[in-house]
Amino acid sequence: MITTIDILQAIPKLPQEDCFRIAETLLQTLQAQTAIPTREQINQQLQIAALLAVEDYINDPELTAFTALDGEDFYEYA
Repeated sequence: MITTIDILQAIPKLPQEDCFRIAETLLQTLQAQTAIPTREQINQQLQIAALLAVEDYINDPELTAFTALDGEDFYEYA
């Protein structure tokens, strides 16, 4: 029988694409199982979602186009 510890030890050895697929599946499973999530569950889901978004930001330059403006001053006009 495979234990939770076995699974957790195997995950870092998998290709990144498989890790993202596992994270996405886990997130969907947790959302389906949880009617009213706790604050901790919400934070865990947000962490997983952030990890899943990393690949998009790395591979899609349109998502990071505005980072070229990071060094510029911001002025608010009223």
